[in-house]
Amino acid sequence: MSNYYEVTATLDDYDEVLFGSYVLAEAKSELYEIKPSAKRDGYKNIRIESRDCPDAPEYVRVSLQSVKLGGEFKLKPDAENVYTKDYYNRYDTDQYGDLRPSYTCTRIWDSNHELYLLPKRKVYVLNNNHNLFQ
Repeated sequence: MSNYYEVTATLDDYDEVLFGSYVLAEAKSELYEIKPSAKRDGYKNIRIESRDCPDAPEYVRVSLQSVKLGGEFKLKPDAENVYTKDYYNRYDTDQYGDLRPSYTCTRIWDSNHELYLLPKRKVYVLNNNHNLFQ
């Protein structure tokens, strides 16, 4: 079972689902974007609700080097943050000055947050996203 997050609002005593996602950060981002316009349209009590969903997406564990450039992945299957694979740092060095090539990875909803991960690092991608692999 996995959680499914819905942005829900009330209009004329009826609850209406405005957006849904398996990723909490995605639902929070959408809530932030649509809340001002939804209030102008007369919606009240705009919130995020979660429910258990048996049809959750499956994640596959692969090495980072097998994910396409720009592909989305998580560091853990139940993690909230989703990252994209960016450019390859061929001449990156570690704290001791040894050559350790890495990939720059950026959080999707926060472009100021970058990680430098080794190519052999195991990450999780959606099972149905076959286009993410090289």
